[in-house]
Amino acid sequence: MAPLDIRLITSTKDLDGTQYFELMPGAYRGRCWNEGSIFIDEEVFGFLEPIFECRVPAFNHYAFSQADSTQCAKLASDLTQLAEQLDAAESMRALRSQLGFVFTTSEARFLQDFLANKVALAALARAVATWIRVCADRDGGIAVLGI
Repeated sequence: MAPLDIRLITSTKDLDGTQYFELMPGAYRGRCWNEGSIFIDEEVFGFLEPIFECRVPAFNHYAFSQADSTQCAKLASDLTQLAEQLDAAESMRALRSQLGFVFTTSEARFLQDFLANKVALAALARAVATWIRVCADRDGGIAVLGI
């Protein structure tokens, strides 16, 4: 199995294909792949997806949804808490109920290099939380553009 590519993508130049979630500042403006958006590989976003499902009532993996500033505060808090849980986790057992697994191989791929993947995912969760807080303050929320 190929290793996971757990990272935050900030430029459309770094995208390969279309299997990415786009988080966009403010409201959806009628187009995708926007300047100022951040992008996360679909499988990697899947690890964070339970938080979005919980905090953004209209969230759908295959659609576009909006999170207002109140929902953004909860998203950012939950993502920060997940990062702390990842930092403390010594095994997958501690994380299994916290993470989402979009594909049947996602958990096995995460376990393939557990330590590196949990460190990378914690860093990603913190970066997304920080970005969401900034957008909530500046733009009043974010748009979540699904696959």
